[in-house]
Amino acid sequence: MFKRGLRIPPIRYHLFRFLPSSSPTFCKNLQLSQKKEAAKQCDCTLLDVENALAKFTWAKEVHKKMVKLKEEGKPMPKNFAKVQKLMGSTPLDLAKFNMVKSGEMSRNAPCPCGSKNRYKRCCGKDP
Repeated sequence: MFKRGLRIPPIRYHLFRFLPSSSPTFCKNLQLSQKKEAAKQCDCTLLDVENALAKFTWAKEVHKKMVKLKEEGKPMPKNFAKVQKLMGSTPLDLAKFNMVKSGEMSRNAPCPCGSKNRYKRCCGKDP
């Protein structure tokens, strides 16, 4: 089923070793300076840090919803697309929102969704 020696990707491994994980809500309470220091220590970008934290937070929220569904006797999602539909977002949506909210993303920066457009012409477009 699983390959022997399967490991966590190096960036996430170093990030979670570096960041203070004593609090169950540590991902939400991190200051921008702590995220920058983690990126520096782990030799990655701030976007990598945000992505790793967003995936971790999103997975915890998915787990809570799955436990609630199981307790209520409702059917469990069968694939990742159904989990995303249940949650209403993807982990990377959360990362993009956090980057913009923290003020780390310039409107003229490339969009983190990978579209090769500027943020202001893509995901940061005003409705």
